[in-house]
Amino acid sequence: MRLKEIHIKGTYKNLQDFKVTFEGDNFLEVFVGKNGTGKSNFFEAILEIFKHLSEEDYPISFNYTISYEIDNESVFLEWQDVKWIDQEAQVIIPDKSKLPANILVYYSGHNKTIGSLLKSTNENHKKLLDKNRKNENLLSEVTRCFTGIDNHYKSLLLSVILLQEDTNKAKVFIKEKLGITAIGNEIRLDFKRPDYAKDKAKFEFDEFDEGKRFWSPAGYFKILLNQIWLVENNAPLFGIRNEGKINDDAYILFKGFNHFKESFQDYSPLELFIAFDNLKTIGYLEDIKLGVTLTSGKKIQIDQFSDGQFQSIYIYALTELFKDKNCITLLDEPDSFLHPEWQHKFLIQVNEISDASAKTNHVLMSSHSAVTLVGDLEKRVNLFRFHENELKCHKVGKNFAVNQLSSQLFKVNYDKQLLSIMHTHSQGKPILFTEGDTDPIILYEAWNRLYDFEIPFDICFGFGCDYLRKILNSHKFQTEMGGKPIFGLFDFDEAYNQWNSLKIEGELLEADPFKGICKKVEDKNCFAFLIPIPDIDIIKKQSIKDEATKTTFKHEAKVEMEHLFYSDETKGNFNLKSGVGGSQILEISDSSKMRFAQEIVPELDDVSFEVLKPMFDFIQTKI
Repeated sequence: MRLKEIHIKGTYKNLQDFKVTFEGDNFLEVFVGKNGTGKSNFFEAILEIFKHLSEEDYPISFNYTISYEIDNESVFLEWQDVKWIDQEAQVIIPDKSKLPANILVYYSGHNKTIGSLLKSTNENHKKLLDKNRKNENLLSEVTRCFTGIDNHYKSLLLSVILLQEDTNKAKVFIKEKLGITAIGNEIRLDFKRPDYAKDKAKFEFDEFDEGKRFWSPAGYFKILLNQIWLVENNAPLFGIRNEGKINDDAYILFKGFNHFKESFQDYSPLELFIAFDNLKTIGYLEDIKLGVTLTSGKKIQIDQFSDGQFQSIYIYALTELFKDKNCITLLDEPDSFLHPEWQHKFLIQVNEISDASAKTNHVLMSSHSAVTLVGDLEKRVNLFRFHENELKCHKVGKNFAVNQLSSQLFKVNYDKQLLSIMHTHSQGKPILFTEGDTDPIILYEAWNRLYDFEIPFDICFGFGCDYLRKILNSHKFQTEMGGKPIFGLFDFDEAYNQWNSLKIEGELLEADPFKGICKKVEDKNCFAFLIPIPDIDIIKKQSIKDEATKTTFKHEAKVEMEHLFYSDETKGNFNLKSGVGGSQILEISDSSKMRFAQEIVPELDDVSFEVLKPMFDFIQTKI
C-alpha cells in the first residue's frame, strides 16, 4: 500500500486547495512544520477521507482526490459534489476491495479531533462486537478498519510480541531495545465485568460454572475465554497469591507463560493481537501483566517502561503485526512529550526498523521538533509552511527544515555568529568554510540532491573572504583539526585577491574554472576553491575572458553562489547593474540571499546542482 497523492479541494480547516504528492517508496514519510501550520489537520483529513471511503453513510465536508497503489494496482478516486467520478469524469462506485485493510493511528492525546474520530470508530467497533458476540464466526464478519493506539496498549502490544518464538525478529529487536534479558514464567490477565453484563442479577459470576465464568460469555468470546482458562497454571513460588475472583466485577488469572505460548501457537501474532484487542474493546480485558528482567538485573513489569523507551516499539510492533496487510499508519507527533534525548533517538530507531519492515505499510509521521529531525537519516522531508500567505507542502533538505523549525534558535551547521571550531571538530569531520553566510544552506541542499549517503564533512560560514583566508593560513586551526583537511570556498569576484594571496603548494589541483579552480595551501592540509562558473551565457560574460583558453576576469569577475542557479525561473531575483564601459553585471542583493537560499533553492530540480559535483567529488578524495 502506497499513497501517491492527496488533493483536498475546497477547504478543510486551514487546508485550502491543498495537495501533497508522495515521492518514491519510502517506508516512512516525515511531515514537519511549526505549530499551527496544519500537519495534524492533514492527518485528520486523511482519516476523514478513509472513513468516507469505508463507511457508506459517513458525511464529509470537502471534495477531494486520492490516488494510491495497492497490490500492484493503481487506484484513483475523486469525490466531487456528492458523487464519485473517475479520471475521465465518469460517475463510478468505488471498489471496496481496493481499500487498505487497516488504518493504524498512534495518538499522543493532544489533538481533540483525532481523538474524537478514533473514539467514534472504537465505539462503532464495540457496538458491532457486542451485537455479534454470540456469533462463533465473529472474526470473519466483524473486522476493525481503524485502530487507534495509545499508551494504554503498551502492555498488550508488548505481551503479544514477547509471546512469540525467540527467533521472531520483532521479539529479538524489542528485547534488545528495551534491554530485556529474561521473561518471567507467568502472565497475569486482569478481567472485569463487560458492559453488556451490567445487570448483575442476570449475569452472575461463578468461576466454577463454565456457563457463568467470565459473566456468561457466548459465541466467539466464550471459545476464546475458555481457551485462556484451560491454559495451565504454574505453581506459585511463595504460597497463596491474589488469584481468581476478587469481587463480582473483577477476576484475575495467572497462567504459565510457556503453556500460554503452546496453547495459542496456532495464532499468528496479528490474530493474537486481535483476540486481546477484542477482549479489551468489548470490556473483558482490563490489563495484561508480564514480568521481565533487565540487563541491570532489575525486575519490572512491562507496563513500567517509560513512554520514551516505548515510542519506536509502537511502530515496530504495529509494522510486524500488520506486515501481511495493506495499511496506512499515521503517527501524529509521537515525539511531543519526549525528553530531547529520546526525541533525537526516535527517528534513528525508526529507520532501523525500515529495512526489515513490510512494504505494504505506508507510515506517515508528523513532528514539529527540530531535535527529532536531526536524528532522521533521510535527506529530504515534507515541510509545511506558509509562502505568500498560502500553505504549501514541499520536499526540502533536512538541514533547511531544521532551520525553519527552529527560527534560527537551534543551529545545525550555520549561523552568523562566531562558530566554535573546536565544537565543530568534536563531530569528527573535516570542514568546508564558505565566504557567504547563506552558502552552507545551499551547499547542504546540493549534497542531498546529488548523493544518497550522509555528507562526510561539515559546512560552516567563514565570516567573509578575509577571515576565510586567515582560517586557511592558520596553524592554530590546523592543529585544532588534528590533521583533518580544511576546505575554503571563495566567490569569484573581489575575493579572488584573497584566494590568490594564499601560497600555493605545487601546481593547481584543478585549473578548470567550470569545475572550481582549486589549490593546496603551502605546508597545510588546506584546500582553497574558487566557486565554479556555471555554463550560463550571461554569467560567463561577466567572468570568462576567453572560453577557449578558459581565461577569467580574475577579481573583476562576478560569480557568487546564487549565480549558479540563474535561469528563466529564478531571474526575477537578480538585477542588472551598469559596469565599466557600459557593460551590465548581473547581481543579487545581500538582503535577498537568505530568501533565495531558503525558498527558491529548495524548489529547483536535481540537475540544477550538478555544477557543484566536481568540487564535492574532489573533496571526497581528500578525506
